[in-house]
Amino acid sequence: MKDFINNLYRNHSLIYKVLLYIITTIFIVYLFPTSGKFKYSFEKGKPWQSENLYAPFDFAIKKSAEELQEEQDKLKENASVYFDFNEQIDSVVLNNFVNQFNLTFTDSISKLKKLMFFNFGKNILTEAYSNGILDKDYNYADNKSVVILKNRVQVRTGEFSQFIKQGDIRTYLEEKIALNNLQEYNADFLSIFFNVIKPNIKLNKTLTDKSLQEELDKISTVRGSIERETLIISKGEIVEGDKYKILKSLESEYESQVWSEANYNWILLSYSLLVALA
Repeated sequence: MKDFINNLYRNHSLIYKVLLYIITTIFIVYLFPTSGKFKYSFEKGKPWQSENLYAPFDFAIKKSAEELQEEQDKLKENASVYFDFNEQIDSVVLNNFVNQFNLTFTDSISKLKKLMFFNFGKNILTEAYSNGILDKDYNYADNKSVVILKNRVQVRTGEFSQFIKQGDIRTYLEEKIALNNLQEYNADFLSIFFNVIKPNIKLNKTLTDKSLQEELDKISTVRGSIERETLIISKGEIVEGDKYKILKSLESEYESQVWSEANYNWILLSYSLLVALA
């Protein structure tokens, strides 16, 4: 044991150098890149300085972030919104309307006028619920495409403008009353309507989001491909337009080519020998 320690002290400088050599080699190899690197440099709007460039392999032309964002925004703008239609509300509202109508319009008016008023009110409600009354205000454009569901089954499609918004109910009713020259009874009808009207249309956010996400997932990140040996750009040619997009795609393809497991060990061994010899 004593001899071993003495040898260790005598050779500590050599041992230190060997350990430092091994650690340095490992550290440098660790810092080496593990993916391909595009050997050409270029700038948009400037001439291509290198020789004619031919495609070294087949690769796809990737869409730019701006192109993908534009497609996503357009899809979101045109995507349909799903609403659930509650068909049970109609009958409940009509039954309540009958009771409220009889309480409001007593025998002080003629039977003919009372029948006319009743039919008017019933028709207003029927039309309103046919269009659909929203449960709250939603921030959609009037021309937004909507799909109406009944028990999760599509019953019809249309535009968002067909629905009656919560903030527009009073205006809608007053216009109908004025159209039938019944302004004299405006307060009576409004009192009846506001006592019985309930929303029958509600946003199905889960289905709307799911449908939109499915469409977004279908967006392709590429817009064509380049075959091997195809001339990409000639020397002196200006790097712009499609040429620039193709070069960026090729550069991205190089940088994304991570070593495969099959050749990783061989490349690692080569790196190690190179660094060790140096």
